[in-house]
Amino acid sequence: MMFCAVGTGPCPGRWCGAQKGITDIDGSSGTADVLDLRPLPGSERPPAAGVAVPGSPLPPDALIEVTLVLNRHAEIPESAPVTGLPREEFVREYGADSADVDLVTQTMSSSGLRVLEVDPPSRRIRVAGSVA
Repeated sequence: MMFCAVGTGPCPGRWCGAQKGITDIDGSSGTADVLDLRPLPGSERPPAAGVAVPGSPLPPDALIEVTLVLNRHAEIPESAPVTGLPREEFVREYGADSADVDLVTQTMSSSGLRVLEVDPPSRRIRVAGSVA
C-alpha cells in the first residue's frame, strides 16, 4: 500500500504533504507538526506469493525493512528504444527525481526510520525501523 503525506492540498500520487522543516512538492514550506499519512486509493496489493501473513500483530519492538519505489522522473514512452540507450541517459531521463529522493529520505529519517540504501537509478529507497 502506498501512502501520501496530506496537508497542503490534493495528493497527486507523490509525496505532497507538509511536515515542519520540509519543503512541499510545490515549493511551499511545511507547517504541520505531525506527518498525516493516508493510503493512496488503488495502491493496495495482496501479499506476495509464498509470503506468510502473521496471524497476530507484530510486537512493537519488532524491526522491519521496507523498500520504497519512487515515481520516475518522466514516463518511458512506448517509442523509446529497447536497447542502445546509454545507462547515464536512461537514469537522467527516467530515474527518480532528486527532489523526490531528498524529500522521501528526509521524511523517513524525521519519522524515526533509518535509511539503509538510496538508489535513484532504480528509484528505490530501503528503510528500517520498529513496527511502533
